[in-house]
Amino acid sequence: MEKKKTAAPKISIIILNWNLYKESIECLETLLKNDYPNFEVLLIDNGSSNESVTELEKWFSTQKKLHVLNVASSELKSKTFWTKKKKFNEVKSSSKILFVRHDKNEGFGAGCNVLLDIVTTENLSDYVLFLNNDLIVKADFLSELLATAKRHKGAGIISSKIYYYDVKGRKDILWYAGGFKTFSKLWCAGPPFGMNKEDAPEFNEEQELELAVGTSMLLDCKLLKEYGGKYDEGYFIYNEESDLCLFAKEKGYSIWYSPKSVVWHKVHQSSGGKISPIVTYYLTRNQLLMAKKYNGTLKTLLLFTRMATYSHTIKAAKFAKAKKLPLMKYYYRALWDGLRGKKFKGH
Repeated sequence: MEKKKTAAPKISIIILNWNLYKESIECLETLLKNDYPNFEVLLIDNGSSNESVTELEKWFSTQKKLHVLNVASSELKSKTFWTKKKKFNEVKSSSKILFVRHDKNEGFGAGCNVLLDIVTTENLSDYVLFLNNDLIVKADFLSELLATAKRHKGAGIISSKIYYYDVKGRKDILWYAGGFKTFSKLWCAGPPFGMNKEDAPEFNEEQELELAVGTSMLLDCKLLKEYGGKYDEGYFIYNEESDLCLFAKEKGYSIWYSPKSVVWHKVHQSSGGKISPIVTYYLTRNQLLMAKKYNGTLKTLLLFTRMATYSHTIKAAKFAKAKKLPLMKYYYRALWDGLRGKKFKGH
């Protein structure tokens, strides 16, 4: 299939739901009202263990103007699906959702890849937007992302201004201003730009980033194709977009922060909060996996030494203060698994 020339580039929006159907519905309600004229929404339920599929289908049925193509992931290779998808593409409405029911959770990257396979097979889109399902979006957020992309030749990735959903009633506290302005490839870490700060003029200018955060991240499909068309599934959750950003930089693409593209984020809703076994294990292990992939064995050993000493002391103090010191066992396990390059699913 070939792309048709249109005034507005086509954007495929990738959303993954896992057990958070209420948040997904709230996200979709704002997303479908956005002012960009040429987009499609692809939503996957990634093996939820609760009633997410039923509740999402119930919500679909209450939306009179919404068109939904509802399929099981097992159908995606069939001719019947592609016939349905072609007819679905012809529906003249932006209020439509392709909903894929996936029966098992094989990780965030694997879930996204089910949808990316559809996008890359069709080859009708100019951009892909990765969007967390626990977001509320401003009506012009998508238009502003694309406007930033157009202003910067060679831009491969654009990221939104991301506020916390609620901080003691306030909606103007930043989670990320796009991502990371500085990032150490050696340590595979850097200070998040704007995190926990009140919005201020310094966060209102377009700025080039070293890495974007994948919460609301626009990706040029030319870059996606060079990357192989899929996220690296070995991370399971977290760091997928960081891996992609490092690849983009190596290939000469630039990464930009779009301050007028505004979203609000309910942080770590599906993984149990900022200090939890899932967050502790995967962020730690994946830092080492990414180092091994991009820096080699010797530099990974150097990072491991730093994480087992300096970073360990900081982490233990943080957990002790939160009265969650037993979570250190997940940190130790992650260090060992990361050093060995062990990519298994589950924790």
